[in-house]
Amino acid sequence: MLGHMPRPSRYAAAAALIGLAVCATDAASKALVVAHLSPHRPVPLLGGLITLDLIRNPGAAFGFGRSYTVIYAVVAAAYRLGLGMCPSIP
Repeated sequence: MLGHMPRPSRYAAAAALIGLAVCATDAASKALVVAHLSPHRPVPLLGGLITLDLIRNPGAAFGFGRSYTVIYAVVAAAYRLGLGMCPSIP
């Protein structure tokens, strides 16, 4: 035996924690942007090397599917649930 392999539940817990951290960071950054930036008023940082600008995207992906955002979310959730029902491959 080469070594002790972690149980799959540890991988799942680590993946869940990483996913939660990513989602929390994303939500916090969006809240900060909405609270502190105004549309069409860019904020230069580091002498203009980086510029922050508030741009709203009403679509689901790159402005496409404005009226289908809910449908995309439902399809993604159904796909994820389907993956959870598949038996694992050894």
